Order: sequence, then structure tokens, then C-alpha cells
Amino acid sequence: MENENNENVEQLYMDFLKAEVENYCNSDGFYEMYWDYNDIESLKESLPEMLEEYNGSDDFIDYMEQQLFESFMNGGWFPEDSLFEQIGLDAHDLDNQAVIDYYEQRLDNGELTDDLEQAGYNGVTYGLQNVLGSISIDVNTMVAPYNEQNYDMGSIISAFGSDYQIPDLDWLEPDYLDNGITYLVHQQGYKLMDLYDELYGTGPDSKLIKSIAKEINNNGAESMSGLTLCSTVSALDYGNLISLMHSGNGYVEFPTNTRVGIYNAWAGSGSVFEIELEKPFVVAISDIRSIEPDSVSNGGEYSVADVYGGGLSTGSGITLSQSAPELVQEDLEQVLNDVRAKYGSENE
Repeated sequence: MENENNENVEQLYMDFLKAEVENYCNSDGFYEMYWDYNDIESLKESLPEMLEEYNGSDDFIDYMEQQLFESFMNGGWFPEDSLFEQIGLDAHDLDNQAVIDYYEQRLDNGELTDDLEQAGYNGVTYGLQNVLGSISIDVNTMVAPYNEQNYDMGSIISAFGSDYQIPDLDWLEPDYLDNGITYLVHQQGYKLMDLYDELYGTGPDSKLIKSIAKEINNNGAESMSGLTLCSTVSALDYGNLISLMHSGNGYVEFPTNTRVGIYNAWAGSGSVFEIELEKPFVVAISDIRSIEPDSVSNGGEYSVADVYGGGLSTGSGITLSQSAPELVQEDLEQVLNDVRAKYGSENE
């Protein structure tokens, strides 16, 4: 196609598009979405709903890009609209009317996008890696080994009691001692008898053991109770945590200033969240029941923020790890026998 000056209009048009792609896209041909303050705030508001269905089976960034694309579809606006608008403005600034007319023709026929792709355009990159890395969210992590989950999260009260119950040591099964509180005691370097001594009288001079006993004695739940840690992580790290949960491998570490307590997510109640860690708490992913954003009720369970009128996180984060923690090893059946011998009904 040539104009009256024997110019190849189609070639001039393609040269124009190639120059536009080079000018407005990155070296890989992607148009980079610009995130202003309002865009980021809007994403923050949408995150709880977007994250609700993420189970770690898909790449987190791919999942979030799909979620973002769907939100754009629902809103009737796409980031590339700005690019196409600018190309249109630049096209009409050309001093070659034949190229302008050809551009209009291709645009009206819906062929502009195909032409841009031939010119090196590869679509939009949302830059979500950086954006999600800059957004902080509060999350609640509930620690519960398999046996505790198998006993419908009633093991902590059965094993240690509550604000109005004492453990019925005579009928208690050893598997009830396999719970989040036991894991915490062992990971922090203590034996279960240290905690029972504190519950029944005077235990060791340990802020951890005393704070756990206080937490148990202020727990008003009747059944479901889980050791819960409140943290603040980036949305990107949250995705990595859920991916790790899906894999079932690895460990996470919580610093000593993490807010830790006993929580009932089913009824929406909890204790005082004043367990004092003496060293970083490292737990296997396989012993974590859930990691949830602390935002709104999800899946029929209450979040900590629902119950306490806001998140309890102190701003502490969560670190991914591949190193197993050192745990005090005890035979739970022998522990139970020793506790019965010391504090059972015959000795009350």
C-alpha cells in the first residue's frame, strides 16, 4: 500500500508502532503498570477477598495476576487502556495523513493489538512482586499437630484445663498431650512436668512457663482451643507461606516479641494472649493447622481481629526456614503416668 508520494504506508505504520513500543514498554516489550497511591489502597481493600481462595497449589504471582485481571474486567478498565490512548494521541500528531488514516482503519477493524504484537508488544506486566512486597497484612497462625486436629482441637483443655476446668488426669489419653502447647514447651527447652508443676502449685522460675499457665487459667473456652500467633507479613510473604503450607515441607520461625495466646476460632473467644517466648519459636509446617489473614471471618471461623476489636500483632514477622528446631524429647505416656502419680485424684 502506497500513497501519492509512493511511500509504503503499511511499513511507515509498522515503524511508528515499533517506535511506540520502544518508547512506552520495557526492553522485553511489556507495558509496565504504574501504581499510584489510590491503586495500592484499592488493592489493599480487595486483598482479603482475593486471598480467600488461594491454597498454594498455583504460583502466587500468577494467581494474583489472574485475580487482578478479573477485577479489571469487572471494573471495565485495563492498564493497557492508557497505552492505547497515548498511541492514539501520538498517531494523530503524525504529519502523514495516509498513515493516520491507516491507523484509524486498523483500529476500527480491531487489528491494532495484533499489529502491536508484531511490533514487539508482549502485553502488560503488573509489577506485583514489588507491590505485594510493600503491602503489610496481619496474619494468625494456629499451631496444632495431627493428633490435636484429630481430637477436634480439644486437646489443650483436656490436657491442661481452662479457667474453670482442671484436667481429668485419670481418663486422659497420652495422645491428648500431643498439642500446640506441648510443642511450645518442648521447643522452648522445657518438660511438661514443668508446666504441670506451675498449674498445680509452683513451677520453675520461667517467664514462659508462668505465662503459659496464666494463659490456660484465663482461657474461657469449653472445647476448641488452639495455640495462635499474631504476626505482620508482606502480602508476598503470605503467598510464600501458603505455598509452603501446600508443600507440607519446611519450618517457620517467629521472633520472641510475637503475640502468642490460646484462641477459639470456632466460637470467637480467647485468652489474654500474653505467652512470653524466651527464644524464637520454630515450628514445622506440618504442625500448623492454618495461616489466615486477620481481617474478616473466613470459612465459618472468626479471626482474632473479629473478637478483640482489631489485630493483636506487635508488627513481628515470620521467617521461612529449612532448619528443624531442637525439641525436648519425652515419652508422653510416661509423662502422663508421672503426672498422675504426682497430681492424680489419689493425691489431691
